[in-house]
Amino acid sequence: MNYILKKQHLFIFSLLLVLITGFSACTMKDELTVVPLKSLEQYKSEMNSYLAGQKLALDTTRVGNNKNNYKSALDSTTVKPSYLAAVDSLKRLLNKPDVTIAQITAGDKYLATPGKAFWAAIWICDRRALSDSILIATNLNTATVQGTLGGQVLPDVKAAFTAAISKATAVKTATTTVDLGVKMATDSLSKAKKIFIAAIIPTDLNAYIANSSTYINAQKSKVEASVVGYNMGEYPTTTRTNYLNAVIAAYDVVNKAGVTYAELSAALTSMIPPKAVFLPFLTDHRPLNDTIVMAETLSPTLVIGTAKGQVITAQKTALTTAITTAKTARENVALTDGATKAARFAIGQAYFKVLASITLGDLIIDAQTLLSATPIGTASGQVTTSVNFAFNTAITNAKKVRDAGTSTNSQMQTSIRTLTDAQKVFTDAIHH
Repeated sequence: MNYILKKQHLFIFSLLLVLITGFSACTMKDELTVVPLKSLEQYKSEMNSYLAGQKLALDTTRVGNNKNNYKSALDSTTVKPSYLAAVDSLKRLLNKPDVTIAQITAGDKYLATPGKAFWAAIWICDRRALSDSILIATNLNTATVQGTLGGQVLPDVKAAFTAAISKATAVKTATTTVDLGVKMATDSLSKAKKIFIAAIIPTDLNAYIANSSTYINAQKSKVEASVVGYNMGEYPTTTRTNYLNAVIAAYDVVNKAGVTYAELSAALTSMIPPKAVFLPFLTDHRPLNDTIVMAETLSPTLVIGTAKGQVITAQKTALTTAITTAKTARENVALTDGATKAARFAIGQAYFKVLASITLGDLIIDAQTLLSATPIGTASGQVTTSVNFAFNTAITNAKKVRDAGTSTNSQMQTSIRTLTDAQKVFTDAIHH
């Protein structure tokens, strides 16, 4: 017994020795990486230096569009007082002889909320050049009247310049705008202003005719060179035809002898609406168009009814609706590639659902014929009551799927497989 106790004591002693050695090693390692604590005087010195910088910012920041300026006069009167009070309060705390590190830390945390509000009200980059450009552009836009006389601009020119000013203003007022964003916005607005100035109708009729002729000829060449089609970069037939007609009409007017200001301005104005929608397709719409043509070819051949080869009203109506929706998508030049493919998938599903509906309808008729021709019983050529009931239920369920206007192609296909399987089971169950 003593031997066992001695062995246990030896084991415990060895275990403690290992733990102590390991702990000592860990302690020595930790001691090598421990960062020494700051003294109270260090805390006070660093905080005083930080507060001096914040006080300088509070005293020198002004309202303006330059970097480190207040965004507005309201900002300077709302965020400054609270942050200044917090900074002064912490400075007074630091001057107390009995101040503690805990109090300094708490004071630092107290600065966070008013400090964030203060710096959030400060511009992070210089917006002065952009602000000046916006002011000049706005004054020019306001002074230039929309109209068809000399010194005026046409409606689309006015709208485009107004939109450019609004876009530049949005960049200027955005909190996150950086130097590059300001430069790009300034350059963009400068280009828009040049276009606007060039579009101001000359007061001299001959100059107006010459400028208009140059513009109309350029548009005529552009439209005539455009290609009609549904591929990317091609144009819808309707929008191209409408704009070409407007351009040709304007071309005839500008080349007319004795043309007046009013006539030429009216011709140019009439070009604005069709020009706005004269845009090429961003993506390839040909597969979508092909599927629409396929569906339109099928639709007139569909006969409403429940006989073989026929469809119920809901299924034909669903295909007609799908075709209309797909056509709208097909003519939308701004449709993304994903949206175009989704539109094609939708019309394709409607097309195949109708075909599946016909297949399912024909299968239902064959199944009903087989069920009616097979008596219940145990003799040859007969089936049991349970087999009859199961097959009849399968037929009923298939009818529900076929007759539901909301059934999908996937549901139709599933119903076809289910009824086909049920018919095989029924056939196999006929007594021989």
